[in-house]
Amino acid sequence: CDNVNVIFSGSYNLKGASTSVDECGFYYSTSPVLESAQKVKAASVSDRFSVEIPFTDHGTKYYYKAYVSNGISEISTSAKSFQVPDFSLYVRLEVPSVVSSVAGDVTITSSLDIANGLSVTEKGILYNSNKEDIHIKGCKVVSSAENDITVEVKNLSIGSKYYMCSYVSNGNNIAYSEVVEFTTHSVPSLTTSKITGISYFEAVSGGTNLCGNGLEITSKGLV
Repeated sequence: CDNVNVIFSGSYNLKGASTSVDECGFYYSTSPVLESAQKVKAASVSDRFSVEIPFTDHGTKYYYKAYVSNGISEISTSAKSFQVPDFSLYVRLEVPSVVSSVAGDVTITSSLDIANGLSVTEKGILYNSNKEDIHIKGCKVVSSAENDITVEVKNLSIGSKYYMCSYVSNGNNIAYSEVVEFTTHSVPSLTTSKITGISYFEAVSGGTNLCGNGLEITSKGLV
């Protein structure tokens, strides 16, 4: 799913019959000193407590600590850390391949599998003549295919080498396939031969109108 639900669990021991806990929960922040930390209260106050927090910023490292309060003073644990799983762990992108390449126009496909519940806002192909800059400066071609990725790229330089990769995004995060190379090809040449030795009479006597097929008939035969 788009959210990564992280469960924080903690516990405490009371010392003395007069000791009580009115509130418990957790603080979390991207800062190791938990500056401007978010505070999440546990739903129930018991010696074992937990909270569940959804995260959408895949790959981000967070710091957290548990706290308990008696309404007057508060104590907390030392900070620990965790990292939200990377977005790429929830998708599988195959290396793209060229299925057609004629006169600088290419058709590229790539298969895509996504985790159940994951929302994909965009998918397609990035390509560039420079492999190192493809993720930043690569030309983007968005795929409108329902399931897998299929795009057409036109007017590339014939006989030139390019690099490409497939990508998928949920709007906040993006995953890439491995980068591979491809080369465009020209249109195969066609050879023609001149037809000779057919007279006007021989050409039309069989009931075939050769002129209707775009051939020109002269007194010397077909041209």
